Amino acid sequence: MTNRNTNSVGPRMLHIVGDSKFGGGSVIIYRLASMSADNGYEVDVLTTDPVFQSLLRENNIGVVDQDVIWREINPLKDFLGLVRLWWFLLRNRYDIVHTHTSKAGFIGRLAAKLARIPTIVHTVHGFSFHEETSSKARLLYSTLERIAAFACDRLITVSEFHRERALEYGIGNKDKVVAIPNGIPANRVRAEHNPDDVRREYGISPNTVMLLALGRLAEPKGFDYLLESLPLLKQKIDTPFKLVFVGTGSLEAKLKQQTVDLGIEDSVIFAGFREDVGSVLAASDIVVLPSLWEGLSIALLESMSVGKPIVATTIGSNQEATNNGEAALLIPPKNPEAIADAIVEFIRFPFVRIQKSMKAKDLFFKNYTEERMLNSYAAVYRELLQTKSFLDFWPGLLNRESTRNRLPTHQLKPKDRRSSSRYDPAPRLHQTALRHDSLYHPAGGTEPAFLLNRNRDQSRFQRWNLVYPGTPASRSRGVHTLQVSHDD
Repeated sequence: MTNRNTNSVGPRMLHIVGDSKFGGGSVIIYRLASMSADNGYEVDVLTTDPVFQSLLRENNIGVVDQDVIWREINPLKDFLGLVRLWWFLLRNRYDIVHTHTSKAGFIGRLAAKLARIPTIVHTVHGFSFHEETSSKARLLYSTLERIAAFACDRLITVSEFHRERALEYGIGNKDKVVAIPNGIPANRVRAEHNPDDVRREYGISPNTVMLLALGRLAEPKGFDYLLESLPLLKQKIDTPFKLVFVGTGSLEAKLKQQTVDLGIEDSVIFAGFREDVGSVLAASDIVVLPSLWEGLSIALLESMSVGKPIVATTIGSNQEATNNGEAALLIPPKNPEAIADAIVEFIRFPFVRIQKSMKAKDLFFKNYTEERMLNSYAAVYRELLQTKSFLDFWPGLLNRESTRNRLPTHQLKPKDRRSSSRYDPAPRLHQTALRHDSLYHPAGGTEPAFLLNRNRDQSRFQRWNLVYPGTPASRSRGVHTLQVSHDD
């Protein structure tokens, strides 16, 4: 079932996510979809997560509720999902397909390529192989990623670290792989409630250190090692503390049982999912993010944006975001002792807290704002649409004012069959977004330039009407026709 926003007549875009649960990456995808919709695209998102679907529908973004991509690997089931997605894409022509996550990226890119979608983009939020992957699994997954890379026009990584990793494993090339770091709006983590009220809600007194762990309760986050560090922390300091987990996930029950086994139930609070992350951040004293592997942590960026003291691991993306530890205390993954020592350092040395916090906020506003991220994605979309569309043959159409007075009717014929692809745009047009009505905007602008509408009544000729948007009446008055010859 598809719930689509049909207010726009612009290029059609589909983000493919699959059954991935709502998290930081989902927020990035939502913001990309909103940005594209604001720029005149007709945007849908294929997701089966109910939380994500609700957010999209509330903001008038189309939802494709197709259950065709699953996190678990099942070759037969995955093949059937690929076929169903391919058939869906054949029946619902999109100009751009943008895939996300490893599994959805592999299935989605292959299906889009088979369906001859003109423009295919994939964002690597984190490779399926990482710091904790065995050499055999790394070889398998990197091979699959190399295959999938041939099926897309741009491979976007969320950090320079992951771009270099992709090139190291032969995934794409320097022209195809682009790094666009994640970004978030600063007001996203604005405190909606008084920090003192939040602390009282959890029974945390003013003289108690509030440790905060943000994110999905899942294996990559390394929260089990954080729990193991708490008994060590009690031995090292007399200062009272409470650890608050904000988030839900598959390991929630296991982590709760671990607190019982370690005898630290009185020091740990599982707060569940909260929309007002900014309020919890404002109430906290230290943020602890012991990730084992990560794309570019949204929780890390949120903490940096409000200048919180951060304990994080030395995985590549964390080192890049914090400028090799200038903005956080970095510790090795899977090391409870190091986690405890870093927390003690922040508690005992206020100067270190202040220094790291100020640097974190400075780096965030320099490198990780949402505006910077969205502008970079918009430039990629615009470049790909221009290089794969009618604009290749008529670059002057990018200028709306000059076009209005200079569009005559043309009949283009190739000089001979051997060079027809050079002179006759029809072969390219058949492979582009121009199969249906498509609205294009001038580069860097928001006002529509023209509407391309194919006249399907021609047999030997394909007629493409250039129609200036406006009232329905202007559709008939302002038409200029490009007649393209088919001498096949």
